[in-house]
Amino acid sequence: MRISVKNFCRVFASSICCASAPNASIRLAVILGVIRQQTGDVESALTEFRRTIYIDPDFVMAHFAIANVLRQQGKSAEACRSYENTLRALNAKPEGAWTAFLGGFRPDMLARTCERSLIECSKGAREV
Repeated sequence: MRISVKNFCRVFASSICCASAPNASIRLAVILGVIRQQTGDVESALTEFRRTIYIDPDFVMAHFAIANVLRQQGKSAEACRSYENTLRALNAKPEGAWTAFLGGFRPDMLARTCERSLIECSKGAREV
């Protein structure tokens, strides 16, 4: 998952300013996950993304981030499950706090990207 500096700053600032808001801990966990992913600490990133899902099981971008990390690690079967979870969460909660992390990406495009990634990682899972 890539996040622009501008979008990151906007989301981070709103999370800090509204730390008592119900979804502030979710936003902070996602932001920490992205930072850890970008700095190469993928295991800590996965922990933060999973923490996000523990708080909000339908937080689409956390499922998507987990899927992408697992796919990069070559864990195709696990990545497939996470892409499926992304689509399930997207259908369950098409709008919500997670949309702040889209960075101009529309939910329908995210669904198509996820479907294509699911097909590709399914091929990888069969080859293993």
